[in-house]
Amino acid sequence: MTAYLKKYVDGRVNHKGIALLMRNNGLVVPRNTRLKAKREPKTRKPVTDIPNTFWGEDMTKTWTQQGWAYVHVVLDWGSKKLLALLASATSRASDWIRALDNAVNLQYPDGLDPDEPYQFIPRIVSDNGCQPTSRTFGEHERRLGLEIVMRSLHQQNAFPIVL
Repeated sequence: MTAYLKKYVDGRVNHKGIALLMRNNGLVVPRNTRLKAKREPKTRKPVTDIPNTFWGEDMTKTWTQQGWAYVHVVLDWGSKKLLALLASATSRASDWIRALDNAVNLQYPDGLDPDEPYQFIPRIVSDNGCQPTSRTFGEHERRLGLEIVMRSLHQQNAFPIVL
């Protein structure tokens, strides 16, 4: 409406003036709140101070002179230790798997042993992206003996933010 009036009627209109006119004349369509996305998580994220109980994994991308660069991170929530950092030109499930393998090899050089009484098997928390929810990635996590606790919902980050 604003673009049309600017072009064909009078160039001195703006969207606020048009919105006011429409509201005063009853031309505004009420918002349908039933269709609004719900951004509330169904479960709370786990909190721990014990190392190797919960690992968070996530990815971010940044623009470089060569194009997009993807940084994959695995973080131990208990010790706040960075376990794996992998930079790549893609963000495929194989990149996520390599980052997770790097973290497992760093923390468990002799391998994960679920029967070891004093060894914590990390539980994985990640976001709802297509790579960490892929069949390939899930099968690899199960093959390693890792447990997928939860996927972060909607726009939340997989890492807990502490202020």
